[in-house]
Amino acid sequence: MENYGKIDNLTGMNFRFMDFLNSFDELIVKAKNINPDLIVFAGDAYRDRNPTPTHQREAALRFKKLALIAPTILVVGNHDLPQALEKANTLDIFSALEVENIIVFRRPTLKVIQSKSGSVQVLALPWITKSKLLEKDQFLGKSADETQILLAQKLNQITKKFIDKINPKIPAVAVVHATCENATFGSERSVMLGTDLILSEKSFISPKIQYVGLGHIHKFQVLRENPPIIYAGSIDRIDFGEEKDAKGFVVADIEVGKKTEYKFIKLSVRPFKTINLKLDYFDDSLEKTIKKQIGHANFKNTVVRVKVKMPADLIGQVNEHLIRKYLNDAFHIVSITFETPQTRKIKQTVFLEQGETPLKTLIHYLEINKVSSKKREQLIKYAKDLIEERE
Repeated sequence: MENYGKIDNLTGMNFRFMDFLNSFDELIVKAKNINPDLIVFAGDAYRDRNPTPTHQREAALRFKKLALIAPTILVVGNHDLPQALEKANTLDIFSALEVENIIVFRRPTLKVIQSKSGSVQVLALPWITKSKLLEKDQFLGKSADETQILLAQKLNQITKKFIDKINPKIPAVAVVHATCENATFGSERSVMLGTDLILSEKSFISPKIQYVGLGHIHKFQVLRENPPIIYAGSIDRIDFGEEKDAKGFVVADIEVGKKTEYKFIKLSVRPFKTINLKLDYFDDSLEKTIKKQIGHANFKNTVVRVKVKMPADLIGQVNEHLIRKYLNDAFHIVSITFETPQTRKIKQTVFLEQGETPLKTLIHYLEINKVSSKKREQLIKYAKDLIEERE
């Protein structure tokens, strides 16, 4: 991902892309210390199906380092797939070059992998398109909801068929790129609406499976404890929809006949911060108010966005420069947006009597519109001063 970033003059790479590489590097260091028997990646290596040569090079270097630690399973995600499904996907290069200890799955498969501690069964379910599940004539005469149900049933049948083949005496993990029911979507939801096949988490409830690693949704979440069904999420933040989300990876200890223990390991990702400013024409000094509300926080390595709420009367008095002045240390200011409440129309009302003084009319108006007592006192004082000056 390269949003909210700029180019590093030394490397020619986008700083946000480098953030993801730094997260990947931190993951590799921690993986070496953990010394796992198996590493599984549940898909979506790149932002889209056409990564640049630089993106491919940097990802390949890191996947190779993982493979030196333990056998590494790569399951193809929807972002990895080409438009023409028979063309090579972005992960096929590892298979073509026969990179040792990297196994790529582009089709549903059950395979026994030899790890340092013995055999492990891997049930791989990469992203499956609708056209791969159903023939065209199966869609005929079906509503969208009926088709979706039919697709889900077909997907669950495929899953069950593979689970039936699992040897119950050998540990087994499922690595799946799909939308699983009851999952909480992150910021990526808007781009996936109407395209997802929903896989039932019940499909994996079997004593034969010790762990289910899910990919496709960026947000870390545990859908079920026994067996653990978990989205590890992305290794860095995509956008402000993930501002408060922890980022990292999952380590699980599995053994046949025993409860799986797992732990989420956090990574040191760049912080995102939304600053909410609330300005009023009663503030003694707008600049002092901005400074006070921004505070003395250090935004040096932070991606920042600012939301300003203020009366329409202040338009023209507050500009971006006044705010940026106190955010010079921010890594990147994504946006500064201004929001003004809708102005209420003054309505004629029965409370206003003919011949009433301007001051009493103002008092009635403030009462009708439920203006706070503090603002009311200030406005009445200003009104009295103006009336005295006029007289």
